[in-house]
Amino acid sequence: MWAFISARLRMWIIFAVVVPLATGLLALLRRRLEKRYGPEHRVVRVLDRVERFGRRQRRRR
Repeated sequence: MWAFISARLRMWIIFAVVVPLATGLLALLRRRLEKRYGPEHRVVRVLDRVERFGRRQRRRR
């Protein structure tokens, strides 16, 4: 079925569905690791950066 979807629609699905889900899972993982090791742990900081990169920036009007 994936082969019958156009390339543009596949990219939209990836960016509209997969990226936010992955960002949410990374946020959950980061929070659990932060509770265990603290906010200054290297892995927690890297996950925080990746999470911020994956999140959408809302425009303030």
